[in-house]
Order: sequence, then C-alpha cells, then structure tokens
Amino acid sequence: MFHTQSQPIPSSMVASGRLLSGEPRISAVTQPIRDVIVRVPYETLERLGYAKGSYNPRTPEEVAVLLGEVKHCERWEANGSTGYNALSAASRLGSSGDLVGLIGDDNAGSLFREQARQEEIHLSLPPIPGAMTAVCVSLVTPDGERTMVTSLGVAAQLGRVHLENVNYAGTRWLLLDGYFLVGSDENYSAFYEALSAVTGSAAKGIFPVSSEHVAQLKREEILESILPRIHLLAANEREALALTGAPDVPGALSALERRVPAAIITAGAAGSWTSHEGQRFFTPAVTSGTQVVDTTGAGDAYLGAFVAGVMQGVTPRAASTGAARIAAMAVSNYTARLPQFAREEWWRAIETA
Repeated sequence: MFHTQSQPIPSSMVASGRLLSGEPRISAVTQPIRDVIVRVPYETLERLGYAKGSYNPRTPEEVAVLLGEVKHCERWEANGSTGYNALSAASRLGSSGDLVGLIGDDNAGSLFREQARQEEIHLSLPPIPGAMTAVCVSLVTPDGERTMVTSLGVAAQLGRVHLENVNYAGTRWLLLDGYFLVGSDENYSAFYEALSAVTGSAAKGIFPVSSEHVAQLKREEILESILPRIHLLAANEREALALTGAPDVPGALSALERRVPAAIITAGAAGSWTSHEGQRFFTPAVTSGTQVVDTTGAGDAYLGAFVAGVMQGVTPRAASTGAARIAAMAVSNYTARLPQFAREEWWRAIETA
C-alpha cells in the first residue's frame, strides 16, 4: 500500500455531525485531491516512462519533479477524486452533497475549500494544520486519455476514528471510494467503517471501482466481501472486465447482476450498460457535437448525474440518458466541471428519453 510521511491526525478532528442531516443528500467518503491536468503529446508520456492510462502513486517530491518536467505544457487545476467529481455533478443538477475526507491548510487545500464552497459541497472535516493536500497530475494525451501520477498527502490518513461521529441521518446515497482499498491502512479501515454504517442504515451504498488497478488487486475481496453489502456498483469497461473476468461488457454485467442490485458499466463513446433492480438496458453515448479533450472524471460525472436523477424521481433508464448527456459535457472540457447550463440540458435529455 502507498503511505505518506505526513504528521498523525489528532483523533479530535472528526466529523462535525452535520453530514447528511435534514434533506436527502448524497455523500462521499473519498480522498480529496487537487487535480493538475496537463496536456502532453504522446512522446512526452513515453519520455517520462508512464504507461498511457495508468495510475502511479508517488511521493510529493516526485510529483514536484514531474511538474517541473512539464512546466511548459498547458495546464488546468480543479478539485478532484472519484467522490468529489460525482458530488460536483450531482450538486450542479440540484442534489446536495457532503464530502468526508482530509485536506491540509496549504495553498492546494485553500483552493480546494474555495471551489467546494462555490459548488455548494459541504466539507465535513476541518483542514489539518501543517499537512499537505493530495495532488494528482493527470497527463492528458491527444486522444483524451489520462495518465495519473498521485501524491495522496494527508488524504491517506483518513481512518476509522474520523468517521466514528458521522451522523448518517437523512442519507439517501453514500459513495465509498474504491481507491480507499489501496490507498493506505488508515483509508482501508475508514472504508469498512463507512461500509458498516451503510449496512446498518437506510442509505444505499455506491461503490465506484475507481481504477483497473483496484479491480485487479482487490478482485476477490470486492466480489465476496463488498458487493453483497452495497446497492450500486459503477465501473468502466476495463474495470468491469478485470473485476469479473468476463470476455465482454454484457458478460460482465451478467456476472455483476448475481452479486449486486444495480450496476453501471460505462464504455466511453460505445455507451453504457445498466442493470437496476431487475431492469437491464443500454444507453448510447452522446457523440454528436462532442469533442473529446479530456476523459478525466467523466465516469464520475455520469455516476453523479445518474444518482441525482434517481433521487429526484427519474426512472433509471431516463436517469441514464441524462447521465450520458452530462458525461459528454464532462469530456468536452479539461476538468470534469460542468457549465452553468448543464441542468437545463440534463432535463432536456431526460424528458426526451
């Protein structure tokens, strides 16, 4: 597992108790990350020695060296993580969200807090003094594929103790980030603490696999110990095939149907497949007029849009159609942030489903 050298987190810094109180909400137990998205040619990726589409944990010092190597490339910054991207999409579409995760009081943490405030995402834990916020450098090649180089910083220290006082009253959906299974021993314990809370509440658990690396490394654990306790699994095509061992997406969906009430498998321009409580359907991707510039967070935005739709009374099939429209918007930008008109376009897609 990947460990950091950050200072231990005081056990007094636990959730405020506000989480998921009042109106039905979506929440995410996740690793808050400040994304640095860098546009690079294929030859730069080869020179740096990273396999296209791979996930690469590194120390803060190694990430700093990488940023120096690509300092002349065009770049963008935004908040990230599987959970944050899903919450951001859901919030833009009218569903409130809370994030449980650790950030530092450094510059990256300040930028993270400000963007979360603008997107009306509540951060349930305070920043940690003297700690480094997680940073992920996404190297995006001309085909829109991203290669991630990540330093988890203080995010790796979120543990069981930080979740003990979380109030899940009012929770409708609780997202458990798949990266927690490979992030650190503390994150691993936090994942199972949150999973136990879902099991004992009315909340529906969401498990985004998050990466092919997670699916390969934790395959048996996910299939045998996690899926029986959650409601919705979300994976892209490569993650689903790695997890199930199936030869194709329909086969993977069939395998997942035997283990979980609902599953979504996204495959980019090839569309998505959904199984939801006995219903199975295919949703075409929105490709007309869509220029793919960055796939970072597109699957997360799809997931957030789907859950927001279901929360607002939309049928799963229509929610998938709306989610496909949102994913098309996400890949059309560097970062997964959605434009102001996203909700209008989302509802238009839902109404015509």
